[in-house]
Amino acid sequence: MSTDSAPQFLMDAQGSVTATAVVILADGEAGTADTDDTTLVLAPIHDADSLGAATGVPRLAPALSVTPLRDALLAQPRLALAFDSFGEGRPYSQARQLRAAGYQGQLIASGPAVVCDKVVPMRELGIDAFLFADESEAHRSAERLRAATATLPAPSPARAYRPVHRTGVI
Repeated sequence: MSTDSAPQFLMDAQGSVTATAVVILADGEAGTADTDDTTLVLAPIHDADSLGAATGVPRLAPALSVTPLRDALLAQPRLALAFDSFGEGRPYSQARQLRAAGYQGQLIASGPAVVCDKVVPMRELGIDAFLFADESEAHRSAERLRAATATLPAPSPARAYRPVHRTGVI
């Protein structure tokens, strides 16, 4: 069983950040399902057989097609999407396809390409939680997510924009 030496930080859709121990199982490795809120067990999923044998939260490989496994994936309470490289767009498509198919569970973005700049677009596609290796990155992302989802105050009438033409106020 492989585990990261430093804790990772799980941010939910509301922007709260919690330290979490993450265990990433090797292909075909059995492990215990995550039973508490401080440990997250991720099991890599490459095909239908590995989905059936998964213990913990299934972590979908980017190359995995969601369509053939639709019913089995919709039955899962939590799914992790593997954002393993910055140029990889397939996890975005997986999130969109799962939400379009009616997936109601929690989608977790995991991997080194989960960074502050990508949290808002990920959230717009229906991803509910984000796993960060760096605590400061998690807190910056939480602030950015809150700022993006907050409603802006109404503009002040005193500072309203009034276009000015060369002959005067229009």
